[in-house]
Amino acid sequence: VCVCVCVCVCVCVCVVVRLSRYYPFQFGFYRHVLFGVAAFHFAVSLVPPSLLWIVEAIGFEANRATSLELLKRVHASNTPVSPVATWFLLWIQIFFLENEDAAIPIFEDSIRRFPHGILFLYLGGQLYTRKGQIKQALDIYEQAYEYSGEMRQMQLIFHFEMAECYAIWGQWDKAIAHYSAFLQENKTTSYRCWCACHLGIAYCMAGDTQQARAAFQQVQGFARKYYSFDAFCLRKAREYLLNDPLQPMSPAEMLLTQARLERQGRMWKECMEHLEQAKSLLKETDYEEWVQYYYLKGRSLDHLDQLEEAEAALEAAVALRHKVKREVYLIPHSYNELGELYMKRLGLVQNSATGGCGGEREGPASESGEKGGGERERDSDKGKEKRENE
Repeated sequence: VCVCVCVCVCVCVCVVVRLSRYYPFQFGFYRHVLFGVAAFHFAVSLVPPSLLWIVEAIGFEANRATSLELLKRVHASNTPVSPVATWFLLWIQIFFLENEDAAIPIFEDSIRRFPHGILFLYLGGQLYTRKGQIKQALDIYEQAYEYSGEMRQMQLIFHFEMAECYAIWGQWDKAIAHYSAFLQENKTTSYRCWCACHLGIAYCMAGDTQQARAAFQQVQGFARKYYSFDAFCLRKAREYLLNDPLQPMSPAEMLLTQARLERQGRMWKECMEHLEQAKSLLKETDYEEWVQYYYLKGRSLDHLDQLEEAEAALEAAVALRHKVKREVYLIPHSYNELGELYMKRLGLVQNSATGGCGGEREGPASESGEKGGGERERDSDKGKEKRENE
């Protein structure tokens, strides 16, 4: 019975789709079907490779390119489903494909068509934050906050995002104000632990250690089981509470924190300066801080296309894998960055100079990324030999 029902439904949908091409429905039914097909293709493309054969065995295929093409067609249409397709396409480009260059024209078009769409504005703020254009992101969040009206929960989310932007700039008083506004009114469990930890760090950076300890104590009550971000915040809060009450964060860790935020905002000069200042304060046995230093330095140099120096820094982070006890997550992250760096050298991943790919990272460009530029090394016999060795 189930098989018969499924077959009948599929036949009906196919007939409707065929007919709608020649006899358009008043509400763009064909575009609704296209959106459903696009969402289905994208969902199937997320199936793990080890299980993909099951999906293909029953007649489906994981075709992400088809999904994007269909979403673009629905996005360009003037139908009720167009806003949903536009938001979905923008979300995929920003968070999944991490293609900032492709996301910008979609966002600009969405704001032209839906100027008061706060969900589009939220994604736009995320987009410009990832591009390091913090002023534009703040302007978008403030506009979205104004348009939110009585949607208080959305306004609280914008409080949190604005706090993150001010933290990148090092404007801790403004960051504290927005973090506090979020915590005071937010009743849901989402982000409370994360926000309380960031609030404590902001108080430390602002020099108010008493308020910082109070915020870190809140983290212990907000942490949820089985949530990795909450577990991370809980560990860090406990570490800070065990430190000197007058100095929960060491000077070196404060500099590393500022450098991490500046790297997120693509403030490369300031980031490298703070990293070198932190380095001058570190002792030889400060392995937890050293692994942070090398990881941040490697990521930053990679974005600056100083690939040899970036490789050396990431290799130094990996070399600490048997000595690091707490910040162990940075070891696999360093391996991952090394893998992408080697792929970039081989021409399998393009250069990061022009932006485009990566939540915090910049993305593809046209050159191989080898130091010195010029012709691609892979076009020469020497380049091929080096690539094989790597």
